[in-house]
Amino acid sequence: GMQRYAVVLAEGGSLVVRAAGTVSGPVTIEPVPLALSSEVPRTLAEHVFRTGHAALLADAAHEPGFNEDPYVVERAPRSALAIPIRRRSETVGVLYLESDVATSAFSADLARALELAAASLIERSLLLEERDRAEDALRFLEDAGFSMSSSMHYARTLADVARLTVPFLADACLVDVIVEGGIFRRVAE
Repeated sequence: GMQRYAVVLAEGGSLVVRAAGTVSGPVTIEPVPLALSSEVPRTLAEHVFRTGHAALLADAAHEPGFNEDPYVVERAPRSALAIPIRRRSETVGVLYLESDVATSAFSADLARALELAAASLIERSLLLEERDRAEDALRFLEDAGFSMSSSMHYARTLADVARLTVPFLADACLVDVIVEGGIFRRVAE
């Protein structure tokens, strides 16, 4: 069975190891660029990400194209499985599983099942993120509506809306109004 695993995700145009661990040890969740990581065979992760197809290495140390990877040479995994993580039809990452106990520890059926499970989890995660964003937007609109209706003093109302806007929409918010003579006057920051 599996002893080691890692999740590699595409971020900003490069692959990053986002989580790695062993069955009996802690999970490391510090992001590390794949090129600098010692947790995953780079050639295998890049191959699966580029092709979008799972790679099942029954005997990783003797698998042409991967057996010279520095990770494989150093750690000598017996078998490995890398599957693409897809979001809709786009590959967004790679799930890596490894056994250093037995060759042929993983099957093609397991690879297919994990691909389906990963796709389902990604879609569920995206739906939850969208729901959370929608709930945040509704809370913002509710707070802004309350703020705008609670005071007849426009400067105070604009200051309240600016204060609400900063954490939700922007890092900063300035509100200027045009007063008599076409002059701008700051009423909120």
